[in-house]
Amino acid sequence: MNITGKPSVRTFSVMAVFLLLGITAILAVLIFNHRRINPEKSIVKKPHTAYKINIDSLEIITGTIGTNQNLSTLLSSHISNQLIDRISRETRNIFDVRKIRAGNRFARITTKDSTHKTLYFIYEINTIDFIVYDFRDSLRVYPDKKKVISLPRTARGVINTSLWNCFTENRLDINLGLSLSDVYAWTIDFYGLQKGDHFKVIYDALFVDDAPSGIDRIRAAIFTSGGKDYYAYYFDQPGGGDYFDSSGQSLRRSFLKAPLKFSRISSRFTASRRHPILRISRPHFGVDYAAPRGTPVVALGDGRIEKMG
Repeated sequence: MNITGKPSVRTFSVMAVFLLLGITAILAVLIFNHRRINPEKSIVKKPHTAYKINIDSLEIITGTIGTNQNLSTLLSSHISNQLIDRISRETRNIFDVRKIRAGNRFARITTKDSTHKTLYFIYEINTIDFIVYDFRDSLRVYPDKKKVISLPRTARGVINTSLWNCFTENRLDINLGLSLSDVYAWTIDFYGLQKGDHFKVIYDALFVDDAPSGIDRIRAAIFTSGGKDYYAYYFDQPGGGDYFDSSGQSLRRSFLKAPLKFSRISSRFTASRRHPILRISRPHFGVDYAAPRGTPVVALGDGRIEKMG
C-alpha cells in the first residue's frame, strides 16, 4: 500500500494469483464431478462373435440350404474334394452330412484378404443346435449350441371357434397351444370347446439371438370351459415335475379326453350335415379329426388289443 492509500501493483499481482488458483480449483472440482457422473468409455470393446467364434478380423457369409443342395455343392468351390470326402467318411458319428436339409441355415467364415480362404463352415441343425467344421489346421468337427435365454411371459385368449384359431388370431405361439393342450389332455376336451371359453397362462419363453425360439414350460394356467375353471400348477419333484390342480390333485387321469394331440376338427357332431359324397343333409353322430399323415393316434386309456384288421 502506498502513502496515497491506493493498492500497489504487487498487491494486485498477489490477488490475481489467488484468484487464478481459486478458478483453477473450481474447474478441477467441476471436471472431476463430471467424470464421476459421465465416466469416459474406457472399457475394452468386446469382440464380435458368431457361433462363439471371434470374427473381428474375419468375414461371415450366411445363407439358406436350397433344394437338392448338399455339402459338396455348398463347399466344392471353397475346399478340396478330398476334404469333403473326409468329412463324409470320418465325421459321420458326429453328424451325418446326408441329414442336411433344405431350408436350414448355414454360414461360411473366411479370411478378409483377397483369397477369402474358408476357415469355418457352420450348419444349423435347428434354431439352437449347430455343427462347426473347422478347417484352419487339421479338420476338426464339433457340435455346439447357441445361448438360450428363458424369460417369463403371459398369454390369454377367448375362444370364438377353436383353440387353434384363437392362437392364430391373437398371433400367439402355436407351440404354446400344443403345450396347453398337453397339460389339460386329461381334463378338457379341446374338440368340444364353446364360444366364450377363455384361458390365461404363465409360461417360460425361449429366445435365441433375441428372437423367439419356442416354449420352455408352462408354469401355471387357468382355463375356463363351460363356465368351470380348471387350474394347473407346475410342481417340480423328485423323479420329474407334473401339473396339479388347486386342490393338489394331479391333472393326469385314467382316460384322455381325445385320441389325438391337439389338431383341428373337420366335421363335428351334428343332426344335419351335408354329406361330402352324397350331397344330401343327414345326421353325423361323430367327430372327425383332421391331422397330417404320421400323427400318432393314442388310446384314451389303458387297454388290450383284441383284434387287428
